[in-house]
Amino acid sequence: MSISNSDLDRIASLSNLTIPETEKENLTKQLNAILGYVKKLASLPTSSVEPTTSATDQRSSFREDICYKSNKSEKIIVNAPREENNFFVVPKI
Repeated sequence: MSISNSDLDRIASLSNLTIPETEKENLTKQLNAILGYVKKLASLPTSSVEPTTSATDQRSSFREDICYKSNKSEKIIVNAPREENNFFVVPKI
């Protein structure tokens, strides 16, 4: 698949972009080069690669979620400009 000038015009229209005539030829070449790289990537053998949702191994950063009881709320709430029933009162947005 390659991008033609009419494809570029349609993409520009859908994107609400104005592309000067002087840049269309160069932009079409660049987009076709990008599509060539994507085509190369699509031909790589990936059947033995496990699917992932991240480029990094996030499993190492997971930890057990532990809730600790804190008796510091009285010390914290004294910093509130306004307080009601042991909660900060903030302006409505």
